[in-house]
Amino acid sequence: MDTTKFKGHTKGPWEVEGYSQDCDVRIEIFHDLKLLIDGIKKASWICTVDPGEDEITPSMEANACLIAAAPDLLAAVERLRELLGELYNFADEAVGCVDLDEVLPEDLVGRLPAELEED
Repeated sequence: MDTTKFKGHTKGPWEVEGYSQDCDVRIEIFHDLKLLIDGIKKASWICTVDPGEDEITPSMEANACLIAAAPDLLAAVERLRELLGELYNFADEAVGCVDLDEVLPEDLVGRLPAELEED
């Protein structure tokens, strides 16, 4: 996964908020959601999961939660890459030259940060 395309995204946390007014029902995802003194909510809008004419389904709610978790999931991927790089460097120093093709699952080779692939 090329995470460079996510640089500059709205930082987390993102929050899921159900919305219903008249016949309009949808799920909104916000950043920096605040309840003001007069009861009005203020936030930076991220996106809407809108069922159109249908009811909100459990999968729509799950999708909204997955979208809202995106900043945390991205941070986890980036941290795991760092740890994998540290592990690779440790193994390389401990036993000599480590061939990534031999120690990593095939689907991870080529997905590491460029600086590890160049070693």
